[in-house]
Amino acid sequence: MYISMQMRSPSSLTAQVAPDEALERFVSSPRLLAQPAAFRLFYAAVPPTLTVRDQVASVVAERIVEQQLAPGTRVREQLLAHEFGVSKAPVSEALMLLEHFGLVESSARRGVFVSKISVADFEDLVDYRSTLARTFVPRFVEKQTQSDQDVLLRYIAQMSKLVANDAKAFEFIELSDRCVLFIAMQAGSRRIAQAMCSISLQLLRYFAMAARTESQRRLFLNRWQEASKLMAAGNAAQAFAHFEQTAQIRDTDVRNAIQGGQ
Repeated sequence: MYISMQMRSPSSLTAQVAPDEALERFVSSPRLLAQPAAFRLFYAAVPPTLTVRDQVASVVAERIVEQQLAPGTRVREQLLAHEFGVSKAPVSEALMLLEHFGLVESSARRGVFVSKISVADFEDLVDYRSTLARTFVPRFVEKQTQSDQDVLLRYIAQMSKLVANDAKAFEFIELSDRCVLFIAMQAGSRRIAQAMCSISLQLLRYFAMAARTESQRRLFLNRWQEASKLMAAGNAAQAFAHFEQTAQIRDTDVRNAIQGGQ
């Protein structure tokens, strides 16, 4: 069963794209395009058929990561059930899934709300991400193939097409984050890759704050170009150090945005 959704059509979650459109957006199959949240909810392997719960979860998650539902907004099960034309049961299950992924918070008395943004929450997430990166970045450098290097170069080429367009800022930073997920997935640890997908889903709202201007995006693009050369040369230690330096630049911008009220 597919349900009618105002913001996203569930059937578009795995829509085919033309070869000259955004390549490599979907790690498992470059010719498939998965929406940002669905890609991460299903660990980069969005199934061809989703349950009603998963369809609702995907659409609500998209609204959250793209901040169509602002932090702290109440998410009303009855309104969602009415909008999607389903019973409350799959909506409740979808919100439980999103709570597991850290996108919503629930209280028996207050209901369900979009998780708030804070410096403390951001720092917890990036600290965890950095700990995982210490393992998967060097492993990727050791295991990488020419095909892996080619994929990263095509990601970077696509980012260069988006970098000057403010209207594509979220798409740019989401694609940049998929580069990191690709590296984690190709490093050889399924558990690390899944953990990274979960962290990434929670961090997208934060990372978007560090890519609002063209100068910020160009800096990220340049950093990726440098990183790809280090990884291709087999410099694992330098590649990880570069990854951490880029993270520090980004994290400073995010903290400043949060403290400045976004």
